[in-house]
Amino acid sequence: ESAIAAGIRRLEAVTAAGAVQYYNAADHQLKHLAAELKVKPSEVTARITALQAQLKQLEKELKAARASAIDTNALVAQAQAVGAVRYLATEVADLSADELRELSNTLKQKLGSGVVLLASKQGDKAALVAAVSADLMGRIKAGDVVSAAAAVLGGKGGGKPDFAMAGGPAPTDFKAVFAAAQQVVAA
Repeated sequence: ESAIAAGIRRLEAVTAAGAVQYYNAADHQLKHLAAELKVKPSEVTARITALQAQLKQLEKELKAARASAIDTNALVAQAQAVGAVRYLATEVADLSADELRELSNTLKQKLGSGVVLLASKQGDKAALVAAVSADLMGRIKAGDVVSAAAAVLGGKGGGKPDFAMAGGPAPTDFKAVFAAAQQVVAA
């Protein structure tokens, strides 16, 4: 059944020899899946559900392992003073946007008062995340910081006053990106 216009439905069916061929093809596919999964055909659905749950658990464990592999105290120690503001800008290897978000929140909490800008390359793309502590949001907006950084990449970004994200083509290094963001922090 499919809709071809408002209020009009199309019913399609397979009949006679076509129905037998359709059934045989579906049966063959089910048996092939069962053989690949090393289960009986009646257990294919349960096995796929179990594999999906296992995959989700492994992804969660990988995410936790990658997060624990980053020494946040060492990163916080790299923060520099820009005027009266602590500014931490660093590149972290191969983190997803969600992982960058979580890391920026952790670093912002450990930093106390300050601005965090994280960059990560993922293939030929770059992801940027900016976080600003609550006491500085009146003067510095995370969206302004990440927009200035993304402009250097030729990308765009934005977000809330305390957190923003951006993306663009990956540069060979992020020095110019961090310098552009630092000018916003210093202003």
